[in-house]
Amino acid sequence: MGLVSTVAAAAVASLLAVGVAGPAVALPGLGLRNWLVVLFSVNVGLSGVSFGALRQLNPLDLAVLILAAVAFAGFWPGPRKPHRGWMAATIALPLVGVGVLLVTGLWGRSGLMSAAIVMSFLLLGSRMWLGVTGIAANALLLVGDFGTTGSRSLVMALLLGVAYALLVVWFVGLALALRSRSKR
Repeated sequence: MGLVSTVAAAAVASLLAVGVAGPAVALPGLGLRNWLVVLFSVNVGLSGVSFGALRQLNPLDLAVLILAAVAFAGFWPGPRKPHRGWMAATIALPLVGVGVLLVTGLWGRSGLMSAAIVMSFLLLGSRMWLGVTGIAANALLLVGDFGTTGSRSLVMALLLGVAYALLVVWFVGLALALRSRSKR
């Protein structure tokens, strides 16, 4: 599971990084705008992006949720010591989010951020910087997710931008941690 989880974490980081290019790419149907980029674009007031775009099912969002669960599974039964219950919740939350997203078309993406916060707390004992970065990124993203109202807010856009960058760094850090874990 080590190599698969490492690749999954790196893939999430890559997909999120590609998502940043979404607003600049004018090719319809590519699905490059993940929900976090849409939230940022709405808060910046980018023309052509509405709050309703969050209701569109995006394959990129589904891929991120599934790959994140696979990445988290690489830490089973825990990053430092066994935490089977917490790890099961961490792996399950993004997968449950997939189901909720498919049913509602909107809700379910927060499962990733919730799972990432739990994973980050578990990482605090062994990889402090990774735990702190994950908690900061995902807590800020949850605030941005729930705080976006559909009207322009540059403060919220800044918060989401910083959190998004931290999330990409966090997934790169997860990939590196999983790689070193699989070598042991």
